[in-house]
This record gives sequence, C-alpha cells and structure tokens, in this order.
Amino acid sequence: MIDHIAMMVKVLEYLECPQYLRKRFFPLSADLRFAGLLNPLDCGHHLRGDNREALYREGVVLAEDDEMLEGEGAAPEGKSYVYVGLPQKVLVNYAVMPNVRVTVKLLDNDGRRGKLVSPGEPTKETGSYWGYRVRAAESLKEVLKGAKYDVKIGTSDKGECCETAWKRLKWETNKKGSAVASCRVIMVFGGLSGLEAAVSSDTDSVASLFDVYVNTCSNQGSGGSRVPDQLGFVFRIRLTEREIMFFRVASRSVVSSSFLRYSPSVVQSRNCSLKEVHEKVQAILPALTSILGHEHVSTSDVVREQHGKDEGPFNTRPAPPDVVVWPPSVEHVSEVMKLCYKSDIPMIPFGTGTGLEGGVCALQGGVCLNLTKMDQVMECNMEDFDVTVQPGVTRDGLNHYVRDHGLWFPVDPGADASLCGMCATSASGTNAVRYGTMRENVINLEVVLADGTIVEAAGKGRRTKKTAAGYNLTNLFVGSEGTLGVITAATLRLHALPEAMIAAVCSFPTVQAAVDTTVQVLQTNIPIARIEFLDDKSIEACNKFSHTSYPATSTLFMEFHGAPNEVEAHAKATEEICGWNEGSDFSWAKAQEDRHHLWKARHDLYYASLAMKPGSRCVITDVAVPISKLPDMIMGAKEDIEKSGIVGNCFGHVGDGNFHAMLIFDPEHESDYQAVKGVGKLIAERALTMSGTCTGEHGIGIGKIPYLLKEVGPETLGAMKLIKQALDPKGLMNPGKIF
Repeated sequence: MIDHIAMMVKVLEYLECPQYLRKRFFPLSADLRFAGLLNPLDCGHHLRGDNREALYREGVVLAEDDEMLEGEGAAPEGKSYVYVGLPQKVLVNYAVMPNVRVTVKLLDNDGRRGKLVSPGEPTKETGSYWGYRVRAAESLKEVLKGAKYDVKIGTSDKGECCETAWKRLKWETNKKGSAVASCRVIMVFGGLSGLEAAVSSDTDSVASLFDVYVNTCSNQGSGGSRVPDQLGFVFRIRLTEREIMFFRVASRSVVSSSFLRYSPSVVQSRNCSLKEVHEKVQAILPALTSILGHEHVSTSDVVREQHGKDEGPFNTRPAPPDVVVWPPSVEHVSEVMKLCYKSDIPMIPFGTGTGLEGGVCALQGGVCLNLTKMDQVMECNMEDFDVTVQPGVTRDGLNHYVRDHGLWFPVDPGADASLCGMCATSASGTNAVRYGTMRENVINLEVVLADGTIVEAAGKGRRTKKTAAGYNLTNLFVGSEGTLGVITAATLRLHALPEAMIAAVCSFPTVQAAVDTTVQVLQTNIPIARIEFLDDKSIEACNKFSHTSYPATSTLFMEFHGAPNEVEAHAKATEEICGWNEGSDFSWAKAQEDRHHLWKARHDLYYASLAMKPGSRCVITDVAVPISKLPDMIMGAKEDIEKSGIVGNCFGHVGDGNFHAMLIFDPEHESDYQAVKGVGKLIAERALTMSGTCTGEHGIGIGKIPYLLKEVGPETLGAMKLIKQALDPKGLMNPGKIF
C-alpha cells in the first residue's frame, strides 16, 4: 500500500517553492494527517529537472511529467506512484499504465469556481486555471473497476458538491461489492459545509471527533472559502471498510493555542524540509568535530542506519540521522545541543537501542547523540541504598558493580538496556510486582534541555527517598522518551540482595485459573517477587527453543525472595493456592543454575516466538489492565489472533496486569503486516475499554501514537503539549514521538 505521508514528505523535500509557502507546511501524525495541499503551479514552476527525476525514483510523478511512465522499462509492474499536479492532466493520464498502482489525487486548488462534475456532464475549460473543473465522472468509474487504485477527490467549493461525490463513491463501492470493499477509498473534503455533508451521509462516523473539530474552527467554511496559507488539516475517521479523511482549509486564526491544545495529534512544526536539515547538519559538522574530535563524529551510512532503528518492527525501514556523535561528558552534550538548537536541527538521544517502539528513529533527520561513552558509576552510597550512573551504564553492568556489596537493582525489562534509557521509557519488567517500575526507583535525574541548559530535576545533589519541595520534575522526565531533554545521569534506588531465592513453575487448565491464582497469592500478602504468565503457544515456543519440557498449557513462572525459611514457606503457601485452582506439575527450582535456566527461557521468549516462523519479524503489544479484567483481556487477544490466521502468542507480568501479545509477520508480505497491525489495534482498543492502558512499559514511541488521545483525553493531551511547548519550543527533541 502506498504510504501517502511518506510520498508527500518526498514532494516537500524536493520542492523548491517560496520560503513563505514552505513554512506553512505542518508535519502531522496519527489521527491528524497532513492533507498534502500543494499548489500545482508551485510544483511546476519551482521544481528543477533533476529533482523531478529524483521524485520519480521515489514514486512521485508530477502530472506534466507523465511521459516518465511511458517508454520501455520506465514503469515496472507493481510499482506504486503518486500523481501530483493539475487535476485535468492527472485524470487524463492516470490510467496510461494499467499495471502501475496509482493514487489519483484530485485537488481543485482555489475553490472560487471549481466543483465536481456529475456523471455524464461535459467538462468545459474557461481558458484560465481557476476555471478548470474536475473530471470526476469518467475517472470514478475507471478507478472503481478494481481494488488496485486508491482515490482522493477534493474540492474547496460548497458542500453539496462533496455530498454528490460521496454518494457516487458510496454507490459505486456498494455496487462492486467485496472486490472494491478492500480498496482504500479516501475522500478529501474542503470547507465546513463539505465536512457536514460527509458526516451526515454515514451514521458510522465518530461524532465526538467532529465536535472537537467544529469547536476549534473559526472559519465556518462558506462557499467563498479560500486557501490563503496553503495549509490543510485532516481529521481521520474510520468507517466500516473505508477511511474518510476530512479536509479543512485553515487560516492563521485557526492555528492558535487552543487548536494546538485540543486537536488530536498536532506535532511541533519545523520550518524546513529533510533536505534542508541535512544541509544544516553539513554546515555544523566542522563545529561538531571541533567540540568532540573526529573520532566522536560519524556520517558513515552504516553507522547512521544502525542508529535509525531499534529492536521493534520499525527496524526493517530505518530512519537514520544525518550524523551520529559520541559526547564523552554532560558538558559536551550541552555544547552539542546548544549548537543544534541555534541551527534548528533535531536531536535524538540513543542508548543501547533495545526499545520496541521506534523511539530512536530520526524521523526528521538531525543529530543522534549516542551516550554510550558516558559509562561511569558516578557515586554509590551503600549505606543509603542509592547510586548515580551515567547514561552508558547498563542494568547488568550496574548489578555487576554493586553485587559484591550485597546490593542489586531489580528492575528487569529483559534486555540489557541502558539505565537512563529505561528512565526515558519508564521501563519495568518481571520484578515490578514487588520492587516497582523505573518510576518508583528513580530519585533524581540530570537532564540537558533542548537549548543546552543542564538541570537536575530534584535539585543538585539531592537524593532523599522523599520530598515535598515543589513540582515532581523527576517523574515528569521519566517516560518522556527523549522529547523533553536528554537524560545524562540518574540517581537510582538500590535494594538488598535477597539471601535466598526459589523459583517455581505451575501449569493450569485455563487462563482464568492462572489469573485467579495470581490474585489469591497477592490477596494473601505473599511477597512474591516475580509471577509471569505464559499461554500454551508461548510454552510450545519455549520448549522448542530453550529445550524445556513444560506441559503446553497456561503456565505461571514464579520466584520468591527473602530468608531461606521464609521463601520455602511462601513457595509452599503458593503451591497450596495453585492446587485450589486446579494447578498441576508444580515444581521448584532452588539451585541457581536451575533458576537461571527457567528465567532465561522466559527472557528468550522473544527469540523463541520468532523461531516459530523463521525469517519473520514481530509486533509486540504492551497493554495493561486491572488484574480482574486480565482473563477476558487475554482470551480476547487469543481469539483475535486465531480469527486473523496469524501466528502469535500471549505472555506477561500477570502480577500487575501487564501482558504482551507477540504477533509474527513476514516482512516481505505487506498483507501479513497489515493483518498484524489490525490485531494489535483490536487489542489496544479493548484494553482502553477495560480501564487499561495501551502501553504498560514500552512507551508510546511511534507505534502507539493513535491511542494516546483515546487513553488520556484531549484536555490531558493538551496539557502534555503545553509542557512540551514550554521545555522544547522549537520542537527539536526527538520529533515525531508521543505526539
């Protein structure tokens, strides 16, 4: 499927239009999408020949350049293109290559006279550009013949024209049946009257989103609606098997603080294209080298690509930065960020790259700050049970450092992640049921803000276990995902290393029985340290990959920490509770080697699941719900997986209601990936209806942006954006994440 947003970004990247116009383009994401309102005359007048060819190679064809589609070998079968340009030329030429999938983008640029033509009505040309009329009659029939075309129809005229076009599209879609139902039909409406016509034409539309839209608009979209700033906003409303993208021509007055506050997903605007960012980075390279030295600055393609992806599903299409730097100290970080801030260059912090939501992807290019050179334990106060570390220190590295002192840091996300990166995503893991998440284990943070200012969230050198002094800025930066600043040091809580540990495994006939056992263990106040759920598919994967031999059914992995006599008593009490819920095959693992083998099998579940379908990738959901809702949540997810026909399994931290579904897909098949995304969406939305969250520990990143508004609401999201605006007014910190 054509990525419309990516294509429009390419147009903007190569488009050499006037600066005043370029500054009006907003990069939007999630529910709010960039409408792609381009002045076709600017395309023709301001695009040089070499850039036209570059656009063609990227899959974008200007209407007047359709000859590129002709000729031997010019348009391979299956290649996707987007036409941009005058509506007449697009419609006349869009079907010249039947084997080429084309997105027909029909936009009447001004709206003073343009309108959609009824079927069979002849088209006239008045001799002036503004008199052109969209030839929708013939094109609709052609486009709707099959499902290989996407349709965009737009006008800035009165609403009745839009209503006529929508009814025609709807009739054609119903007439063609399932063959066309799979086609992604998109309509772009101009003016509020057109929006009203579209909403009233289908009862499945989302009225609440429409209300948000109406309340933010100052221009009521009369027939005389103009395009003064060449700026469009799109509201995305999902219907039965189609999507409608409502288009609104906006004036300056609409882009106000109230609009930015309550609109679903407005991202900070950057006044330059990807090409311009690259040029700005090239301009500051000598200064970066002067600050850091040649050995700490790299523009290598391989290095850049490695830093444009993490461990999540987004790593098949890296978004590399323009340059990667390795600052050795917080002072160097500050100097680099001051330079970037002055030059309006995006900044992306990078730790170990073990995230799962695309948090390190440089969506708008810029400078990636790899913090692994800052790898020192700065201060360890054993008597006070706290430690201060730089961002290059990992979880395993810290535990190796403090182990001989009888201490440990228990937050265990699985991967050997950097501790400051774990702060940035508010990570947790298997021990959270007893020891809490990162949020409960962070005492203070040193953060470099976008402009290079160095702050300590709780005050310089403060490391008390509690404070009532002012706002809790420490917790503000925990979970901020690099969008508010770069974390350059973290003061963390340490815990006494348990004197004894016992692990246990128990099988259950149903998911409900396993969850009931968990609830009863917690209700009896047994201080269990870990309690992990694995479904039958997860156990099958573990048995094959890790050479275990557990019964392939719902299973709990558990662990108890404390004095030797205490942990045995807790394990026996838990075994009794398991028996009440038809638990079987309860076994203990007392020896360190046995416990290590058990938990290694659990932590290797990611790789074990991928091995179920060799050569595959996966999307991992991260929902959390109240424990009482967990059985219904897990069973619903398993039903979604089974109905979709994809390969998948469920597991998670059942003690705090957080579970994951691993959805396996073949990266070579787009339909496979779309099916996985569909199941992930169902799981996330079900969690939200159960008073849960779309992400318990992975963060929003790129993948969960569409659910944030639904989870927190427009007022809370607006407050978040005001904080972002205050700390990062230029929108340079890790742009494209969270919002």
